Amino acid sequence: MAISITRPAADDASEVPVEPPHGRSGEEAELELVAYAGAGACPEYGDGELRYGAQALASSSSPDGDGTDRATAPPAEVEPAPRTGRVPVSSDWMAGIPSHVDIRDMSIPGTHESAAYQENVGSAGYALCQSRDLEWQLNNGVRYLDVRLRRMDSKVFSVHHGDYYLKQMFGDVLQTCRSFLGNHRSETILMRISQTKSNASAQDFAQTFNHYLDTYWGGSGMRNNFYIGSTFPTLGQARGKIVLMSGWPYLGYGLHFSNENVFDLQDVASSPTPPSKKDAVRNHLNRAVNTASKQKMFVNHTSAYGTPVIGLTPWGHAEQLNPYTLGLLNGVAAGKTTGVIAMDYIDRPAGSTSGGKNTLLLPSSS
Repeated sequence: MAISITRPAADDASEVPVEPPHGRSGEEAELELVAYAGAGACPEYGDGELRYGAQALASSSSPDGDGTDRATAPPAEVEPAPRTGRVPVSSDWMAGIPSHVDIRDMSIPGTHESAAYQENVGSAGYALCQSRDLEWQLNNGVRYLDVRLRRMDSKVFSVHHGDYYLKQMFGDVLQTCRSFLGNHRSETILMRISQTKSNASAQDFAQTFNHYLDTYWGGSGMRNNFYIGSTFPTLGQARGKIVLMSGWPYLGYGLHFSNENVFDLQDVASSPTPPSKKDAVRNHLNRAVNTASKQKMFVNHTSAYGTPVIGLTPWGHAEQLNPYTLGLLNGVAAGKTTGVIAMDYIDRPAGSTSGGKNTLLLPSSS
């Protein structure tokens, strides 16, 4: 992915310490879940995550998506440009940004439906939005994750793309993030959460999230791993933490993602034509890069989907939108920032059918 990032020479404030990583792989933790099945509550994943994972998998049946056209931008000024070169992708790229910088005034690579990287039987590609797992995404520079949750009960969320269970629980996502931040203390992760598949009230949805904050992870919870303030933090305040963003429903704390006075969101998602989606991406990007000292956080989704009968899969759109967006980003002037750019198939920015670290491109800083 191409992205324009302001890179001062050195950080000017101390980093926020975080707890050390837990020290186990996701696979090891999953095996422990199996061991605890039928033997009471798992001390780290909590009662029911394995049971509800099986239930969620059994109930998966059809794809869905969401998105509202909020692109009301002025005429576009940013135009595609030739690639300007490569710099190495760093797992610690935020280390070169001063701690006083507001996260709204940064350029942040992100993924749409971040956990949708395993194909589901019967989805015909419509529930698949990524080809790399969360660990790969974080290690390759992604700092905005989009996680859709189904409330199973007062203690458990499963991770879904619409009707499709994504073969992991919210605890798996949190463990990956906590481990990454424990090893990369200069970084932060922006995490957008929203509800899908269930219809819990905001109060009930918050009840389950509070379980993860206060009693998950062996009873100690993960509150210290989150930034849950309602105002945008500086990078220094966010280092080593997951910055919570919620909407649909809003939890009552954290950044209010569904409030248009707080976020400027472009998410034209449901069956746009590729040309109309390109217009939406370009117009929103133009507005973001020409807004100094941003009062809102700009979030620009390049993702889109159709239906099996009349539309393109997420990859069908990404194959055209990713190289187009790459060209736009390479045309952003030095010193300008984009906000969040959230992509499907982020490891395939050039529209190829394969990807890897060498294709997650940044413009040359020279």
